[in-house]
Amino acid sequence: MEGEVSHSVPTTIVHAKRIKFLDGLRGVSILFVLIQHAFGPWSLMFHNPDFRSPFSDGVTYFPPILFSYLAVQLFFFVSGYVILITLDKCSGFWEFIYRRWIRLFPAMLICSLLVYFTASIFHERPMGQPHLSSLLPGLTFIEPTWWTNILGRPQPILEGAFWSLYVEVRFYFLFGIIYFLLGARKAIAALIALFMIGIYIRFLHSVPALEANQIWHFFAAKVDVAYAALQVFGLGDSTNYGMFACGAVFAKYLSSRNPRLLVLATALGLSSGLMFGCNPEIGHRAGGIMMGVLFMCIIPISCAIPFMQRFFASKFFVFMGFVSYPLYLFHQNMMVASIVKLRNHFPDIPPVIATVLSMMFVIALSWIIAKYCEPVVKNALTRLTHHKEAVST
Repeated sequence: MEGEVSHSVPTTIVHAKRIKFLDGLRGVSILFVLIQHAFGPWSLMFHNPDFRSPFSDGVTYFPPILFSYLAVQLFFFVSGYVILITLDKCSGFWEFIYRRWIRLFPAMLICSLLVYFTASIFHERPMGQPHLSSLLPGLTFIEPTWWTNILGRPQPILEGAFWSLYVEVRFYFLFGIIYFLLGARKAIAALIALFMIGIYIRFLHSVPALEANQIWHFFAAKVDVAYAALQVFGLGDSTNYGMFACGAVFAKYLSSRNPRLLVLATALGLSSGLMFGCNPEIGHRAGGIMMGVLFMCIIPISCAIPFMQRFFASKFFVFMGFVSYPLYLFHQNMMVASIVKLRNHFPDIPPVIATVLSMMFVIALSWIIAKYCEPVVKNALTRLTHHKEAVST
């Protein structure tokens, strides 16, 4: 069984030097996500035309703000990079899953309880008051649609931002299983294949000019069968796997300096950026493509340059990367509610001041969680499960 990644340079040396720039990339990603949720079109984000942002449409629909949510794909790039390295350090699949669980669950537990028990204080939250059962998807890392099918009733959600955690966990299981069964190369190839299926379903499935071609029709029929099988296992929307694959390929490039790997990583990032930038529901296609290529190709691939690694490893970006996980989990409704609350109590306060203060508030709270609360819960869980403490990646 092939279970190791072949590197011409020892991974422990390569990645010990560069781990800070990964934290910096997380920091860049969460900054843009914060900006989008704070300054973007609230009526569009929360599917409520009456819930309006205090900023004009010229601000909320400005492409660098409107499409800042695409920065979430940077998290997937970092995950692809980190998970490949983590798998190389694990002796088996369940050790890997335990490492990921002990990394993700403590903050999820703390933030879920924080959101639930403070919802009455932040009663302006756009998603309303959460039901107790809304804790279930986040604490199990199982998406609400699965719980709806299991329980036979609609499953409420606690925070909309949790969607990316469900994608991450599916990636862990899929990539981990293939890695330990078939090896790293085939695991990465599987991600790329899933990504290509996702592109086909999103853009090429119903193109009349292609459907008239018999060869294409034969090919499409086979892909449709594969797609149906993927849906059974909850892998129907596989478009996100492009950035996971991009991160994994980029990790191998930094270890081997094989230029073909850099070309492949660039192609994956570029195609992901073009695909996600073309969102017909939002419009502004040119701006979307520009921001998609920035977040999914230019920023991550620029890390091949030592100067850019040092730039992303700066103290500010690394700090934001340190607090990024708990901040991502709880910030959206609490931050928006804080902005509304400040403006209700202080009607003369400029919207930008209320927004910046609310952003500073959630960042400070996330630092307390990451610095003090998360390690306590993690250590307690580690003792309970009788495991050596997992490496934090």
